[in-house]
Amino acid sequence: MCLVFAQLSCCICYTIFLGQQIDLLVCDSMMVADCGFWRFYAVLITLTLLPVFMLKNLRYKSYFSTFANVMTVLALSFILFYSFSIIANRKVE
Repeated sequence: MCLVFAQLSCCICYTIFLGQQIDLLVCDSMMVADCGFWRFYAVLITLTLLPVFMLKNLRYKSYFSTFANVMTVLALSFILFYSFSIIANRKVE
């Protein structure tokens, strides 16, 4: 159980950052006037990650690591595609 708390305390800054970014994304996309629910999103992320932290067998954690690596490559691909499409559509003066 101490290992779970150590893992959670290591990732707390990342969890807070993700909660704030999700809050901004929800506020901008849904045009909600009430923002500032980043704590709710941080708790939701923590509750989602808690079962992963409690896995004892590293073999099962490797599946999550593989999934995270694939999602990172996809996110980077989307960012590069979006950036290059903006550059290609820019008008030359």
